[in-house]
Amino acid sequence: HRVDRRQRQMCIRDRYGGLDTVNMLRFTLLLSPKKTQLPTFRSWRCFALYPSKDPLKVEYQNKIKRLKRESKHGEIYQIFEEMIAKGIPLHVGNYNSILSSVVKAKKDVTKQVKNIRDEMARNNVTPNIQTFHSLICYYGFNKEIDQMERIFEEMKSNYIVPNQVTYSSIIDLLAKNHRLERMEILFEEMKRENILPNQEVYNSLIGGYAKNKKIDKMELTLNDMIRDNIKPNQVTFNLMVESYAKNKQIDKMERIIRDMKLNNFAPDLVTYTCMIDGYGKIGDFEKIESTLGDMRRDGIEPGRVTFMTMIENYVKMNLIAKVEKALLELKRHELVPDFNTFAILISFFIKHDQLDRMEQIFQEMKKTHVPSSFIYCSMIIAYAKKKQSRRMDGLFQEMKSKNMVPSRVAYNYMITCYGKNKQVDEMEQTYQHMVKYKVVPDHFTYTSMIDGYGKNELIEKMEQTFKEMQQNGIPPNLVTFNAMIDSYGKCKQIEKMEDFLRQIYQNGLEPDIFTYSALVDGYGRINQIEKIEKIFEEIKTKNFVPDRVFYALVIEYFATHRKGEKMERVFEEMKTNKIQPEVFEYNLVIDYFGKNGLIEKMEMAFEEMKGYKVVPDLAIFESMIDCFGRNKMFEKMELISKEMKKYFPK
Repeated sequence: HRVDRRQRQMCIRDRYGGLDTVNMLRFTLLLSPKKTQLPTFRSWRCFALYPSKDPLKVEYQNKIKRLKRESKHGEIYQIFEEMIAKGIPLHVGNYNSILSSVVKAKKDVTKQVKNIRDEMARNNVTPNIQTFHSLICYYGFNKEIDQMERIFEEMKSNYIVPNQVTYSSIIDLLAKNHRLERMEILFEEMKRENILPNQEVYNSLIGGYAKNKKIDKMELTLNDMIRDNIKPNQVTFNLMVESYAKNKQIDKMERIIRDMKLNNFAPDLVTYTCMIDGYGKIGDFEKIESTLGDMRRDGIEPGRVTFMTMIENYVKMNLIAKVEKALLELKRHELVPDFNTFAILISFFIKHDQLDRMEQIFQEMKKTHVPSSFIYCSMIIAYAKKKQSRRMDGLFQEMKSKNMVPSRVAYNYMITCYGKNKQVDEMEQTYQHMVKYKVVPDHFTYTSMIDGYGKNELIEKMEQTFKEMQQNGIPPNLVTFNAMIDSYGKCKQIEKMEDFLRQIYQNGLEPDIFTYSALVDGYGRINQIEKIEKIFEEIKTKNFVPDRVFYALVIEYFATHRKGEKMERVFEEMKTNKIQPEVFEYNLVIDYFGKNGLIEKMEMAFEEMKGYKVVPDLAIFESMIDCFGRNKMFEKMELISKEMKKYFPK
């Protein structure tokens, strides 16, 4: 029968697959139209790769094809194991098909890859170029660059000549992993082997230089690409635009976009997104808006990355309204931010003290992402700073349920918050949890514990913590000493307070404004006004200016002990030092003037307070009403009562 080549190949494969090599050759010659025509390479290949049509093998191959179509790459390895267990012989094409699917599974498949290679070696199946390509891509995508290079060398040692696809893949992976020197060596090797670089290779080079901010080399590579008569494509121009945008070279970015249009490439979604990012990096809000308008006029709707880029740049510019608008647009398009954008938004709302909005973003995040320990800790710290212990504790319990351990900083802020809120049991439990999970306490931890016990007047526990701190090799610092002095002062244990003041000097330290404030408060509680006066005079010799808390304490104790002249002098000095008095200080001064019949001074202080736009509280109005009433100044009393109703209608 006269048959064509394809029919001969099919006949050999399907009908005579069980014959040995000699008989295969004999039948090939027998079926040839010309007796001198030798079998083609494909005839030999068909015989070698498909020796028989085993129904069971065909069934498994069909399963593999179906799983590939459904992108169920993770299940294909199970089919491979079943085939090996049943002793079904596999050829190199089968191994390659399974290997290429396994490496596409989005999980760690190192063990499976090794097993496939071992099985090939056990069955004396020689890897071909496709096998090595799959291995190169696997190790490259998993950033195991040294292993990828070893596979490449193994490929060459097996006399398999790398082709354009091989070099293109490796150069691209080296570029993505910032191995620029090795990338350049392989590019030169490729040219020595007379393998012409294509668009993909040049784009990989340009992308590698762009990611590493090698702008000069990126531009030279573009020139080489054009010189080799390889036209830049959309990807090339987008890589250039992205690089210029990230490096804030806006003039060059706009120039390359013009070149792009001259080459008949219209800006696409990626181009516009990069432009928005570039304008955002230089804080040009108007250009962002105009680019967004151009994008929509071109019929291109912003994508997920576009909105996330806008949000990130609006966050940097502190444009809260624009951030909210971009979030609404994102939601309207039924798009979800990525993990990084959620983290940026949470940090942004923490920075602007919008903790309720932060909580809303966090709840949205949990629908699609698993928050990291860092995000939990950031929110815990934010709640701790605002003394919102209930919300803080809720997050802490949630972390524990997920076997997450807070950072030392988060533990410290929790301990501080519980201490300030007089939740001693919770403070101690948090410390025990910290020790249990081997998070080493530091100065901040012990000082917060000392301060917490001191505020709750648990002096024995405070002293035990101080000793434990020293036993653990952590020497107390000035903040620790200040906490001890403040606690002893509040408990009126003046001898111990003064002893710790001496320890400050013995440890080579100098008291700061917080030390002096604690001393003033301690002496004021036991009515030792002379010592307060001495501290006030001593502090003038120091190189720092007293803060508002110090002045407020001094004014309070001078007013309480009827030291009017000194109180006035301190009050005026406070303003001279450009420290604006607040409602607490005005309350003390107005109350003192009112009780001592200094009506004119009282009225002047009240008007001054309003001039500074300090909102009076109810106590100030009560002091003034009481003063006018006692001095039978009923008209003024009625006037101040009416003014009070402006601030307190009820």
